[in-house]
Amino acid sequence: MTLRLDVPREQALDRAAEIVAEAWRSFDQARPTEPPIDDPLRLLLAAALPESPTGALEVLADARRALDEATARSRARRMFGRTLADFQLTQVKLGEMAMGIDASSLMIYRAAWTKDVLGQRVTREASMAKLFATETAQQVIDGAVQLFGGLGVVRGVTVERLYREVRALRIYEGASEVLKQIIGGQVLMAAAAADKPER
Repeated sequence: MTLRLDVPREQALDRAAEIVAEAWRSFDQARPTEPPIDDPLRLLLAAALPESPTGALEVLADARRALDEATARSRARRMFGRTLADFQLTQVKLGEMAMGIDASSLMIYRAAWTKDVLGQRVTREASMAKLFATETAQQVIDGAVQLFGGLGVVRGVTVERLYREVRALRIYEGASEVLKQIIGGQVLMAAAAADKPER
């Protein structure tokens, strides 16, 4: 079966190179599990657990780009004798977008700091960062498309491309539903560990 993509060759190669570079960075940062996992199912599940916040970084960059595009468009687009940026609801939308992006950044920084400085596993933190960043990016990019109006769905416009791409980013390295389950499991494991009496 052949998968055909309607993407210009230059863009496809650039995107593929970015994905490969990110994968190698993840492999470089990977740490072996102790002890080795012999059960193939457990090995597969362990491989699926986010152990670094890198999966959230791409969506954060896309959300920032969407905010930049929406801000520029709202300042340039004129409606009823004013710019779109002059309307209060536009300002509210841009403020919500910026707030979500900053919150995503802080969650990613916390996961990275916990792993780099404390040397701890960050399954919970990385899952939270990836989940929050991808869901926020979806909202931010959707808001940017909305602020662009009809132009926001024209092929070749940056926010249109981001809108198409963000959906896939909500699936790879853990779909949103899987990440929620991982986070819940981590919360329960921490509670169970706190209940155990110290020896």
